[in-house]
Amino acid sequence: DFSNNTYAQILSSILDEFDIDIVHINTQVGHTFDIFTVPALKNIPIVYTVHDYFYICPTIHLVDTRGNYCGICMEGSTRYNCLEHHSYLSYINFKFGGTELDKFRKNFRAVMHHVNVFVFPSHAAKDIFLKFYGIDERKCRVIYHGTTLLKSETIVPEKENGKLHVGIIGSMFTHKGKNTIQALISSLKKNPIKFFHFGDGDLA
Repeated sequence: DFSNNTYAQILSSILDEFDIDIVHINTQVGHTFDIFTVPALKNIPIVYTVHDYFYICPTIHLVDTRGNYCGICMEGSTRYNCLEHHSYLSYINFKFGGTELDKFRKNFRAVMHHVNVFVFPSHAAKDIFLKFYGIDERKCRVIYHGTTLLKSETIVPEKENGKLHVGIIGSMFTHKGKNTIQALISSLKKNPIKFFHFGDGDLA
């Protein structure tokens, strides 16, 4: 649902009960667009941290059904046959296609002016959103994930059997660097290294 009266009433009660001064939206997955309108009606400023491309396409990652970066929708058109059986939309419990995508984007355009500050993890992400939605650049901030990178020399411990065991933790799909990891593993086949993957996805 784009709006839900029960949700809106609960959100309104929470904002009043705890005397909330600012609302920070990190994701809208599982919420309605009331998360923008209810605070705005109470003149509560809203900060939205953009850590994915949910409002451009609910696949979140801007990848097509083959796992490739999708530049067509980014430029403003709608690929109506892309979303109906898209594996990255498994969290949506109804059929989602181009018509629903048009409505989704229209609803975000109707509420995005309520956001006081957009926080992006990179200038690239900011540029994509600015180009797609025409957001006022004065409302945008770029704060990188992990602002401190320490260079260090890693000393690999000696193993009794002479084989190094490497654990890869987290999701492993195309948009998470699966192809790069597979290429790395392939290039190291002749070395005494064994890889283990802990998480969803498939490195086989």
